[in-house]
Amino acid sequence: MTRYVLLAFIVNLLAIKCFSQCKSNFSDYGEAAKCRDSVISLELGSDKQANQYNYTIFTNLKFLFLDHDSLFEIPSDVYQCLGLRQLEAGSNQIEKIPSGISKLKSLETLSLFDDQIREIDDSIGKLSALRQLALNGNRFKTLPSSMASLSKLENIDIGNNPKLDMNQAFEVLSKMQGIKTMGLYKMNLVSLPGSLKNLHNLESVDLSYNKRLPLDSVIKSLQNCHGLKVLTFEGNKADSVPQSVIRLSNLEEIDLDSNKIKTLPENLFFLENLKILRLAKNKLRTVPKGISKLQNLEELDLSNNNLKKLPDEIGELKSLKTLYVYDNDIDDAQAGKIKDMLPGVKILFKNPDSVTY
Repeated sequence: MTRYVLLAFIVNLLAIKCFSQCKSNFSDYGEAAKCRDSVISLELGSDKQANQYNYTIFTNLKFLFLDHDSLFEIPSDVYQCLGLRQLEAGSNQIEKIPSGISKLKSLETLSLFDDQIREIDDSIGKLSALRQLALNGNRFKTLPSSMASLSKLENIDIGNNPKLDMNQAFEVLSKMQGIKTMGLYKMNLVSLPGSLKNLHNLESVDLSYNKRLPLDSVIKSLQNCHGLKVLTFEGNKADSVPQSVIRLSNLEEIDLDSNKIKTLPENLFFLENLKILRLAKNKLRTVPKGISKLQNLEELDLSNNNLKKLPDEIGELKSLKTLYVYDNDIDDAQAGKIKDMLPGVKILFKNPDSVTY
């Protein structure tokens, strides 16, 4: 009897040792299957057999990555992984988010970017734990009204969906009061609705590459979003910054890269919380002295403009850590002066992307 007890003890000891040697993160299905009970994260990017695997064997799976797998649908087994917290299946050929998705009650992140999604089932509104949703780069025309029930959703990216009915979409979005960040880039927007004022928790919005969207109308629509900290308005056709920008008083970062801005208004410099100001690839010839008022500014990008010099007041930016001024008309003498005015600041006079070794 003692012999069998001892044998059982040795077998259990070996099993524990084997389990302890198993890691929890895998990028190969075959290897993961050998340690199925310990698998927490499975990353199968660019695996053309991903649609053939049995995912139900991984009883503790929390994170599943199926990007670039040539999938036409999310494998049905995935909907049985009830403990799943993160599912990414971007850059595939997936055409539909089916009702099965509602089974993933623990799902916090769903990323289906750059697929071919044309239909989103209403059951997506049952993902009560969902916090992050990335559906950018697809082909759907409407957002399910049930998405307004996603009370924990904080980050949503629906950018680059040119077929989306934005009037209908804004009706849904304006009811999602927990939203903190929103991606609305490349949407052919011409205006924003006043209903966005209901998004009291909105902190960041990306409106890049909406070339018919006027900046002044954006400010008007967002001025009551008092928590707004980041505004990205890159790649549009703005030729000026309206004085009304002062209404976005809590901004900490504004990205106005790749526009046609020629001058900067004084009111821009009254955004006292501003830490990052991006003005690359515009048509600036001068920088006003008032820039010295931005005492919390840490990063300033003035690259690729028509600047020959910077005002002496630039030296009063005591919080500045990084300054980009490459691809301008600044000569060596002016460059030396800027260095003297900003000791300790990282100044880039040359485009880092064009440096050769």
